Amino acid sequence: MSLSSDLALSLAVSKVRIEVPVSGKSLVGVEVPKKKVGRIVGLTGDEATAEAMRQINPDVVAAYPITPQTETVQRFSEFVAEGIVATEMVRVESEHSAMSACVGAAAAGARAMTATSANGLALMWEICYIAASYRLPIIMAVVNRALSGPINIHCDHSDSMGARDAGWIQIYSENCQEAYDNLIQAVRIAEEEKVRLPVMVTFDGFIISHAMERVEILEDDEVSQFIGKYKNAYSLLDVDSPVTYGPLDLYDYSSCLYHSFLRPKRDDSPLPLLNGAKW
Repeated sequence: MSLSSDLALSLAVSKVRIEVPVSGKSLVGVEVPKKKVGRIVGLTGDEATAEAMRQINPDVVAAYPITPQTETVQRFSEFVAEGIVATEMVRVESEHSAMSACVGAAAAGARAMTATSANGLALMWEICYIAASYRLPIIMAVVNRALSGPINIHCDHSDSMGARDAGWIQIYSENCQEAYDNLIQAVRIAEEEKVRLPVMVTFDGFIISHAMERVEILEDDEVSQFIGKYKNAYSLLDVDSPVTYGPLDLYDYSSCLYHSFLRPKRDDSPLPLLNGAKW
């Protein structure tokens, strides 16, 4: 079966991206708005993630390389070295330190991101719970890889499933396009006032991270406009409105806190996502 030449070419797109014909007629002959097609490039999942991070231009990225996530951090560090982004790149000695740095940065009022895989995420678990309990909207790309042992650098979801109950929202990506889209959308979701939770965007190690696919890249200004400027709810550096992070929380309140991770505040105003979809 052939597709009409006036259709949007993407076949591997995020489920939340609204795809319409780029001409005035749909498959059923209904008039539809003309869709603006982004820049089409061939990227691996790791490269698409790094490109999304470049467009997001976070204040702080703290990360430690681990296969198969390494190319994401390597490519983004090149953007930092070339002055393409204004991000403060924190080169740490472990993933535990990477998440700790992100927690400190986010609590101080910065938009913070990181990336990891497998044992790296396992090393972060202690701090992942802290990030969620502080309601810090940290964004983390997780390139799924099996936990050791025996050593297996290939994909399964034991890493992100191990962190399932840490209070993070998890968004699983099926292809490179979704990895790109979901990372951008994660910023908007995490920072929404009624959510205020960290988000993991996951995609399969090697199957997606190292496979080159067709990816539609948005314009930089579109991404900037979509995510907006970071508005921190409670900054540790705001001396006029001092706050306390991490107080003692006993069993009678901690259960309510854990429940709030599962059920963020909901109202009748869904979150806008890319190309007009709703969350």
